Amino acid sequence: MSNVVRESEGARQADRDGVFFALTSVDPLVRRDAFETAVDNRWLRRGQDTIVRVVLIDSAVSVLRRARFGRRLTALRPGVVQLAGLRSGAVILVGHAGGADLDARIHGEAEARGIRILGIGTASPSPTAPDLERAVAEATHAAELSAAFEEFRPAVDSSDLGGWLLLATARLDPASLAAVSPAAHALVTRGDEIQRRTVETYLDVAGNVPAACEVLFIHRTTLYYRLERMPAEVREALADGMKRSTLHLALKLIRLWEAGGRI
Repeated sequence: MSNVVRESEGARQADRDGVFFALTSVDPLVRRDAFETAVDNRWLRRGQDTIVRVVLIDSAVSVLRRARFGRRLTALRPGVVQLAGLRSGAVILVGHAGGADLDARIHGEAEARGIRILGIGTASPSPTAPDLERAVAEATHAAELSAAFEEFRPAVDSSDLGGWLLLATARLDPASLAAVSPAAHALVTRGDEIQRRTVETYLDVAGNVPAACEVLFIHRTTLYYRLERMPAEVREALADGMKRSTLHLALKLIRLWEAGGRI
């Protein structure tokens, strides 16, 4: 792929479209050459000025409709995104602009065309990244979390995910949960939804009783009662720093597994 842009405006646009679509090629050499070309021609910049946006779409929408929808989004004015590929039910867009306004417009365009968006995730490459592959992966994880959890809708940037991004990349199998966190395993196998929500909320607020009671809409006496009646493994974990931290992460991981149908 040449870094030289031909003078004809029609050829220039064709080159530009091809370069952007090559940014998500399965061939790393093609991806890197496309990224260099886009940077050299000032279509993209390295680092935070470039934003990868992954739009997850309902699997009932055909590949052809997804492609048409992606091209429609590149026609939004002012033009801020370019279609960079289609992957596993997702439309991948790349551009300079981000923010809730663009995400709201994308949702509006989808609704007008009867297309159901599951979630939107964004990410930026590091200043030294040779291509956009890692940013695409992070934006995809963010989009999956946006689809799975209400708190990440309508869109979320990977930089705002914190530990959730680590969990989204975890390869731990649900079968190993009992060894990783016996407390979490006990809540899943012998507890109920109220117990799980109580413990997760209590850990979310770092054991702050008034804050937990406010979120759960219960009196502190009720909170203490619930905690005292937790399975022995849970009570033990809450009294131990490492086990408590592991329990907290494990409960979040369980939510991811459940959202993905793994348990």
